[in-house]
Amino acid sequence: LPGNADVRCYMAYALMHAGRYAEAIDNFEAALALNPRAPNWYLGGYARAFMCLGRFEEALREIGRILVDEPNFFQAWLCRAFIFQKTAQDQDAKASLAEAMRLAPNFKYRHIPSFFLHDDPAFLQDITETLHDAGLPE
Repeated sequence: LPGNADVRCYMAYALMHAGRYAEAIDNFEAALALNPRAPNWYLGGYARAFMCLGRFEEALREIGRILVDEPNFFQAWLCRAFIFQKTAQDQDAKASLAEAMRLAPNFKYRHIPSFFLHDDPAFLQDITETLHDAGLPE
């Protein structure tokens, strides 16, 4: 159903989890065009697809949109911490990680593979190591 926004978004998530990030972005954009007032779970995946491609400015733009409406969106804070750590913005990384840990104080770096559900081992290793470097506890 190419005209159904939710179906396009689910397809985008499936593509992202398979490591097909550029195709995921195309599907997220189609979903957002069909539903411009989409829920934050659309934007969360869209931001993550950008993040996985190293398109950090675009990822941060979408994360910012999420946090305006939903400041307790845990995944958005984790992604911000990852991006800031990757771009050597250590203070911002630590502040974003602190907010994520305030929201989910028992979250540890070992939870990342089951939390992000990617079939891309390189991405999972990168995000795990990067967030650990930012201070995510073992």
